[in-house]
Parts: sequence; C-alpha cells; structure tokens
Amino acid sequence: MHPEDKEIIELKKAIPNEKVLQVLERYKKEYGFADYYGALDSMAYKLGISWGNELIADNTTNKDAGYIPFVNYSAENALYEPPGKRDLISGPYKKLADSKRFATKEIIYRLMRIENIEKLVFSEPHFPK
Repeated sequence: MHPEDKEIIELKKAIPNEKVLQVLERYKKEYGFADYYGALDSMAYKLGISWGNELIADNTTNKDAGYIPFVNYSAENALYEPPGKRDLISGPYKKLADSKRFATKEIIYRLMRIENIEKLVFSEPHFPK
C-alpha cells in the first residue's frame, strides 16, 4: 500500500464527514481507481494542483539529505494561487514515505479550502477562468 493511501485512510477515520474525502471516495469509484493515491493525484490535477517529493543532496557530505515535499500550482488552479512550485516544509524528511504522507495530508488540507469542490471535480470546465 502506498504511504499516501495510508494517510488518506487515517484521515477518513479521523474526519469521516469531510467533504473532500467524500468527493475523493466518489471520484475513486466513478473513475475506477484501485487506490486513493491515484484518485487524489488525478482529482488534484483536474483542479490545477500537483505535488511531489524532491530529493535533496547534502553538499557537505555528497550524500542524500532527504526529501522535501512540494506543491505545484498551474496557471489556472481552483485555489487561485499564483502559478509555480512551493516547498511545503523548510527541512527535509529523511524517509521518502514520511515526505509522501506529509504531502498527501497537506494537499487534502488545501483542497478543503475549495467550497464547491464537488461541482468543480465532476463538471466541465473544472473551475472558472
């Protein structure tokens, strides 16, 4: 199971009535995703949001320092954020799985700010220009 799926399942238990998680469940079923990670990735992309985890090198030791989770907003996104990449934390996580879990939770929290998320996800166009 993806670390992202574990995080989403934990959030569903903690906040079962959260609209974003209900929309994600519907999206997963309607579009035939096998896991929450794939469904969340696709759903966020429709809203102009993507994310990832960047490997950071330690220049003093020439070894990997860890991973920085980031969010990337497209020019047109449902949160009306300026386009571009933003780190979600200042220092790296040592383990990729921890970085992925943090990024997943942060993306869901950001999607919670979209009042009409169900309409945007299941209708065309996805959000007004």
